[in-house]
Amino acid sequence: MLRPVVRAAAASVLVLSIAVAAEGCSGGSASSTPRTVVLAESGTSGISGTATLSDAGGGQTLVVVKVDANHQIDMPTAITRGTCSAFDTSTVDELNDTRDGAGTTTINVALDELLKSPHGIHRAAAPYELSSVAYGAIQ
Repeated sequence: MLRPVVRAAAASVLVLSIAVAAEGCSGGSASSTPRTVVLAESGTSGISGTATLSDAGGGQTLVVVKVDANHQIDMPTAITRGTCSAFDTSTVDELNDTRDGAGTTTINVALDELLKSPHGIHRAAAPYELSSVAYGAIQ
């Protein structure tokens, strides 16, 4: 009498496994996977860390910045066009200042859009100063 119950349970597990596997194969957009950007120290600033970018839905991206050193409480951070050696000083989006080693911002740009061309996370030494203390490419 237990055999029909065991067969039914095994069939249910098989159907559930196929459904989960099919869901994982559905593709989705590239932005469904969070991206971690390493913020490398520029020069001898002593500041490095990471920024994690996640799809927030509705054409928005959640950006969480964490730094290992925060020598100035209001260090501005922005997403810039370009590369580490040649970034555009006109920002795509300014991010909230990093305070106590972390900052979180939701920007009105989809992660997929940021990935279409070179962009990076740029930390400036002080407000209205262009010198970079940390930079990481968004890939």
